[in-house]
Amino acid sequence: MGWGCVCIAALTLMLGLGPSSVLSQGTTSRVFSFEDLQLAVGDDNVREVILAQDITVTTSNLARGIELRSTKTIRGDKAACGNAPCELNLDLGEDAGPWRLLHVHEGGDLTMRDLVVKGGVLNDMDDLSASGPDERQEGAIFLLGNAKGHFEDVIFENNRVLGSAWGGAIAINTNVETTMTFIRCAFRSNLAGAKGGAVSIRSEGGEAVKALFSHCTFTGNTVTGGEGGAVNVGYKGRAMFEHCLFSGNSARNGAAVYVDVAQSKFWNCTWSNNVASAVGGVDVMLVNQ
Repeated sequence: MGWGCVCIAALTLMLGLGPSSVLSQGTTSRVFSFEDLQLAVGDDNVREVILAQDITVTTSNLARGIELRSTKTIRGDKAACGNAPCELNLDLGEDAGPWRLLHVHEGGDLTMRDLVVKGGVLNDMDDLSASGPDERQEGAIFLLGNAKGHFEDVIFENNRVLGSAWGGAIAINTNVETTMTFIRCAFRSNLAGAKGGAVSIRSEGGEAVKALFSHCTFTGNTVTGGEGGAVNVGYKGRAMFEHCLFSGNSARNGAAVYVDVAQSKFWNCTWSNNVASAVGGVDVMLVNQ
């Protein structure tokens, strides 16, 4: 080994770099722990974050979520994760939490690929008042304002927002026209207390949010006291679903999808065993059209 290699190895040991630290090359960072992930996502100079192994959240309170205000790609290295999507596991037990993974602010542009996001939990009784007036008790991933999102080959599993909260896995709340795309994503066993067991889409401004779901599956998602077992499309939201599967979802109204003062289109979708307790077995419920 040459002196250059010896010096680099010694410096690596001195700085504590290894399989639990961020490894950066240019604008790309490979991360090995949740702390690494927080640092990389918060660094505006990093454009791509690669999970080099499955990661479990370790912080004691992540109610607000890692904040994103820039353009960022977060993806898993499938080869490093047993030729499967890499896991982001927020589930530390029934008494743990609250946990949210990401809060994408105005100006944020998030791309996620080859990941499993599981175990997020928020309750409408959680005190988020210190987080700011734009905070909501919604979504393992919360996209706000003019934020953009692109999700490809991502699995959202066992994420929960309780009480009167919306959007178990994904909550989109915009005030300008923006776009969201979901390609080959799976939403499994997510839960919301009020609306959108897996996804809630709404626009509180004058322009509409547009969301496309292509070749996605929604299975076993639940709303305990409201509407849209899998998806809620609320005020001025627009959603298109193509080649999607809705199976085993349940809610009081709109067993799979609930559309209120909004627009949705469905093309070549499959529906099975969705249950609406208040209105028979209606898969899609349209109101205030």
